[in-house]
Amino acid sequence: MKHLTIILYFFLATVFSVSAQSSAGNVAVKLIDDLVGSWKLSKVYDGKKEISTKSQKGIIDLVEFTRENMYMLRTNDATADSGFFRTNEIDQLLYLESANKVDGNGNTTDEWGLRLNKNTMTLFRREPIELRRFRYVYRKIK
Repeated sequence: MKHLTIILYFFLATVFSVSAQSSAGNVAVKLIDDLVGSWKLSKVYDGKKEISTKSQKGIIDLVEFTRENMYMLRTNDATADSGFFRTNEIDQLLYLESANKVDGNGNTTDEWGLRLNKNTMTLFRREPIELRRFRYVYRKIK
């Protein structure tokens, strides 16, 4: 009987603990919930130095993500690329799988480091290594 009481005590403690966590609003927010929308380029950094966005040809000035895991990259109001995206929430990575673009190795997927902070998104290339120094900061507009 004593063992049954101890088991019952641990069971009830676990149930109340889980119930308290759920009622406290500790629900994980998925990265995609914050990512979906339109993002306008606000700054570009080369290392720690802010550089002009006008000095880079073909720079992506608008990024759009949908709930259907589709993306569209725009430059000067023209579509530069589109396709599907996926995320790695643990490592904060964004994968863009182009419907149009293939690199010299036959790859269609670009890997980006991703940092989201409220209405600010920072992207940086993972490969090639020489492009890692560039960071692109976007502001959410819708």
